[in-house]
Amino acid sequence: MPMLRSILLCGAVLVAGACSTKPDAGPAPEPPASSIVVAAGAPSGSQIGSPTTALSPSAPPSPVAAVAVDCPDGFEGEDECYTVEMPADRADPAAGSVVLPVAIARATGPNPQHRALVVPAGGPGFAGLGDIGYFGHGLPFRETHDIVTYDQRGTGRATPLLECPERDEVAVATLQAAGEPGDERAAVAAAMLACRDRLGAAGIDLDDYDSEASAADLDDLRRALGYDRWTILGISYGGRLALATMRSFPDGIESVILDSVYDVTYGGLAQDIAAANRGIDHLAMACAADPSCASRYPDLAATIERLRDRYNQAPWEGDVVIDEGSAPQRFVITGDDIMTGLFQALYDTMLVPVLPSVIVAVDSGDTSIIPLLVAESVPRIRGQADAMTLTFDCADNAGLAEAVTADEALLREPSNRMSTAITMSYAPTCTEWSVPPTSERFNDPVVSPIPALVLAGSFDPSTPPAGTEAVAARLERATFALFPANGHGVTGFGECQTGMMQEFLADPTAPVDTSCVAGLIGPAWT
Repeated sequence: MPMLRSILLCGAVLVAGACSTKPDAGPAPEPPASSIVVAAGAPSGSQIGSPTTALSPSAPPSPVAAVAVDCPDGFEGEDECYTVEMPADRADPAAGSVVLPVAIARATGPNPQHRALVVPAGGPGFAGLGDIGYFGHGLPFRETHDIVTYDQRGTGRATPLLECPERDEVAVATLQAAGEPGDERAAVAAAMLACRDRLGAAGIDLDDYDSEASAADLDDLRRALGYDRWTILGISYGGRLALATMRSFPDGIESVILDSVYDVTYGGLAQDIAAANRGIDHLAMACAADPSCASRYPDLAATIERLRDRYNQAPWEGDVVIDEGSAPQRFVITGDDIMTGLFQALYDTMLVPVLPSVIVAVDSGDTSIIPLLVAESVPRIRGQADAMTLTFDCADNAGLAEAVTADEALLREPSNRMSTAITMSYAPTCTEWSVPPTSERFNDPVVSPIPALVLAGSFDPSTPPAGTEAVAARLERATFALFPANGHGVTGFGECQTGMMQEFLADPTAPVDTSCVAGLIGPAWT
């Protein structure tokens, strides 16, 4: 997920369940007091890898060790959890370390052959450890593969954590008043810079946080867990991390599944805003092209603009209980807030069919859904490692000179329908945040012979399907499929793609049957 996507994914106003690329599995369990996670499959404190040993006889020796620990509450009894300590800076290993928590759901089939599917989290900035519940127990891939999830450096239960509660407080406050976008953005930027000062005082060097460092982490995790090679399932930012790993550590990868890819060749605020607007426009055009939708919701594009103008002129105001047992808080939701919520709702395939009816209802003055969605959305603002997000994106996208120029031009524009998104994103700018580039080559297109299955959804508002298809075109052994009713992240949202993924995992070198895609249609509008 590029910057705007990752900052707003769990914090926009009108969004229900659009906090990830999978159905909502509920909040992650609280970490133990030590902040070191977890496991059941091995005695706590034991090692399955070390600088001289590995779990699989065919796997290379690992430079780091995976230490078995007890899994937190909420994990399945058969899940195994570990911690792996990595150098914070591989050029200076003595300078400090990061500790990453890992979860494994072992394959259940009769002949798994010690194969694994690892799922890096999206963002950058979101935790991934708790995703073992969905990918390890909710999807059928575990029959043939161990499923591995983990928290990337700076996120979730990893230590150190690059979270910014300073920003969270200010971001929520922007939804409690109809302030000027420029003033709100300045407040968010000041909060982020305060967070940076605090992290620096604690000895955290942000120069250690970028996608190439995470790619090295991913390869070291593979070896620490004893896998000779594995398959990477990269969704959104996870796709960008998969591409970086394909380029730097290809020998450890059997195959990749890339879903709604945040490519290495683009990024920045202007690109994100263009993608968001494209998603909203695509919704209106798709409704207009469907006789049933068009008859019930005529000229949806005009309705969207009218709704925005109406609530910018007279924002919704109301009290909402955010935390159970706490006092209600007053929120003021503008038309631009609603536009950002609409953008976020397009992430979720299950929400797309109902959006025209919701838009028309709110435009007609039925605001009963707003407090429910505010209560759903605001707590999610706290779920992202904000400093990790900004640092990764600024470091990774430093080579995109045209994007930097476009971002600066966009910030000089007057208010537009993505003003709330701009307020929450790129605050401060990468010039103000100032981290060194990931590398000179990071933004070069990734070309690879590694077998790849590449998937996209037509309604994706953040990684447009044309960009994901372009990624597939550069990979020598890739199969691409576009799903006409899906949003951002198609994994798990249909039998067609699930069957294709199972077929690919069984034998990544064989042709993938994509014929089921031809029988798919657009959303079943309600």
